[in-house]
Amino acid sequence: SLRVRVPRGLEARASALLARQRSAVRRLKRDLFGSDGSLRHPYFRDLRREISAPFRRVAHERLVRACTGADVVYVGDFHADPSCQRVAADLLASMASRRPVMLGIELVYTRQQEILDRRQEGAIDDPTFLRRIHYREEWGYPWEGFRDLLDRARELAIPVVALDRPPRGGFDGLRRRDAHAARGIAAVLSQRPRSSMLVLFGESHLARGHVPREVDRLLARRGLVRGAVTVFQDPEPVYWSELSRSKDVPQAVRFDGGAFAVFHTPPLARYETYRQVLERWRGETPPDEAVDLTPAVHHLIDTLVGWMAIRPDRHRVRHRAGWVDDLRDAYPEVYSGAEARQFLGPLLAEHGRRTVEIRDARKMLAAREALYDSRANTFFLARYLPGPAA
Repeated sequence: SLRVRVPRGLEARASALLARQRSAVRRLKRDLFGSDGSLRHPYFRDLRREISAPFRRVAHERLVRACTGADVVYVGDFHADPSCQRVAADLLASMASRRPVMLGIELVYTRQQEILDRRQEGAIDDPTFLRRIHYREEWGYPWEGFRDLLDRARELAIPVVALDRPPRGGFDGLRRRDAHAARGIAAVLSQRPRSSMLVLFGESHLARGHVPREVDRLLARRGLVRGAVTVFQDPEPVYWSELSRSKDVPQAVRFDGGAFAVFHTPPLARYETYRQVLERWRGETPPDEAVDLTPAVHHLIDTLVGWMAIRPDRHRVRHRAGWVDDLRDAYPEVYSGAEARQFLGPLLAEHGRRTVEIRDARKMLAAREALYDSRANTFFLARYLPGPAA
């Protein structure tokens, strides 16, 4: 083969440009994540190890073949980059061309499965869906990529399963969220042996030692084995390694551990999208009546069950989604202010309340400023008053 010799001057300039890019990314990450050491938390060690392993280039078609032949495909998501969700949508379509497939997502809590189902059925529009799942407060990342993914699933008649649970903030809940998602994934793979599943979750959750290992453990307890493939997106170590060595970025690579990675967004653009999300979050201060009161109400429930000597982690409930989890996952949805008044009628009607019951409920909300409906498992609050809410 013909080998072109690169002049030393051009090679030096390319190396200098690469060094400036890496320096810019380091500065941006330092600005975003500060110097608190959060990214050095032990939880993230598995991901760093996995995406720093030796690798080799592969054709994108090789990755797609691996995904279509797997029972479960874990796709790592960088939530702020809509391209990540669109990659998942394309893989989902490829998998659907071979066998029935399910989609599992992180952005919706399991307790909100009915709301997700109604969105996918076309019974509620996107603005209503986003308000009912408290998207701005609970998720807040750009909607367009997730919208495209859910739309693709709807076009292909692919069922979507909500796999997450609160709380999302802090390190303490990470492993509980992993265990919860794994129970949902294992339930789907057990109940639908002829179906495959694509799971889109934050990339750290999908390192081998987290959700995938817990799913394997739960399946093994049932005497089951399912083939799995993991796909990471834009891992930095590979990006910098290939640019410095080959001067270009591959379509895909396969790590020695078996996982794949795809590339579409350079690191600087990746973290810039996250910076823009943070800026938008800092600038969004909702009026008092638009504040999401779900955390306050759930804290109140925790206090009340504590007084009754009930441990939520020891009490199991069966989700409408089909699997068993702890009591906290049955805590109600909460709507307040204008949304409480707006959603009261439609939600009660969805759950079979008669017109006269809905009329009485409106009167009760106006008089007491708080209402709980057991069929909908929903609190409606005119404003947060601990006495009426309790």
